[in-house]
Amino acid sequence: MDNQQTSLESSLGCGLLGCAGDMILGFLGGGVLLIVLSLAVAVLSPDPALPASAGFSDLQLTVREDFLNRFVQTSAAGNVRVDILPGGQFNLIFDSSVTLSGVSVPVQITGLFEIQLNGQTVELRLLDTAISGVTLPVELTGFFDDSLSEVNEELDIALNDISTTLGVPLILVNLGSDDATFWLEASEAR
Repeated sequence: MDNQQTSLESSLGCGLLGCAGDMILGFLGGGVLLIVLSLAVAVLSPDPALPASAGFSDLQLTVREDFLNRFVQTSAAGNVRVDILPGGQFNLIFDSSVTLSGVSVPVQITGLFEIQLNGQTVELRLLDTAISGVTLPVELTGFFDDSLSEVNEELDIALNDISTTLGVPLILVNLGSDDATFWLEASEAR
């Protein structure tokens, strides 16, 4: 009986992890694509350019945490929120519940992600995953690598589409965050 119960609990945990993980990565992919599309709108909007001597990039997209959370809340079926951290990192937090033996148990899944420039591409990496405060082994964090590579491919395609739409090649020069804001900077290739 204990062996069957342990197997059932393990199956429930893996099922929850798989479903929640794909949902989180789907929301993350949607959020990243929204950021990239916002960059396209910002670039296409008439706005006076900053002088080159000011030391700024040609284009800068800034996305605030409260905007991302409003977007995620309207798209999410459950309670999902983004917590932007310094150094290009953010937590994606998903609050849910699981019913075990007729009792609803609250579960919080937290993914620590890093967004970084890799040459002329923007990449997302999953650094750490925790369920209700318990950090999952690195082997389980690697379980999401295929989903992240798909998100990264879509992100690369979106950035290339922006450059094609503008008719000028863009060079990504900086990406970062503080405790409430992400930014992506690009310059026109000359």
